[in-house]
Amino acid sequence: MPHYFITMTKQDTIEHDAVIKAVFDDYYEAEILQIASCASCQLKKLCSVSDMAQKTIIVQKDNQKNIKTGDNVVIYLAQSKGLKAVFLGYVLPLILVISSLFITFEIIKNELISGIISIVILFPYYLILYLLRNKIENEYKFFIK
Repeated sequence: MPHYFITMTKQDTIEHDAVIKAVFDDYYEAEILQIASCASCQLKKLCSVSDMAQKTIIVQKDNQKNIKTGDNVVIYLAQSKGLKAVFLGYVLPLILVISSLFITFEIIKNELISGIISIVILFPYYLILYLLRNKIENEYKFFIK
């Protein structure tokens, strides 16, 4: 069974064990099993925070490798790309919410309206990310090691 891990190598990559689920002309479809650190704990039945999820990842095809459906592989992404994804998905929205909360409270002086505005500001942000998804997707490519 594949497992999830992050490895820092000389190339600074994020690696995942994966299983090839489909082979296409230009890419592979690989499935990784993401496991939260507590998922392997013996007490996970008593705890509600354990988390396991299977994710399907598009992997760029390398014509030099003879890979077929069902093969176990290691896929990787540059660590800098992963950090940028975390920034776009989590850090920047947090900065937007906090800064808009303080700015609107200074202008309006109403906590409820400031809180609503600071949350609503996320809708256009994530809409912009959604509209730019193809451009962003082209930047984040996994490869087989």
